[in-house]
Amino acid sequence: MKNFIFLFLFLFLLQINFSFSQQTKVRGKVIDSKTKEILPFVNISFIGTNIGTISDFNGEYFIETREAGDTI
Repeated sequence: MKNFIFLFLFLFLLQINFSFSQQTKVRGKVIDSKTKEILPFVNISFIGTNIGTISDFNGEYFIETREAGDTI
């Protein structure tokens, strides 16, 4: 019985660890929709958060967060 309780507790704690380790990562390139020109130095952020970045000279960006986010 003690082994069962220990195993249950171990699996429960392992599950909690996995739930906190999820990240949202987004990589992309900002271009003008009409002219298809690269847009450098554009502000990009997750809506409703203070988490953001700026695209580089080539219009590329990478943004990462541990908070849930699905819209930039």
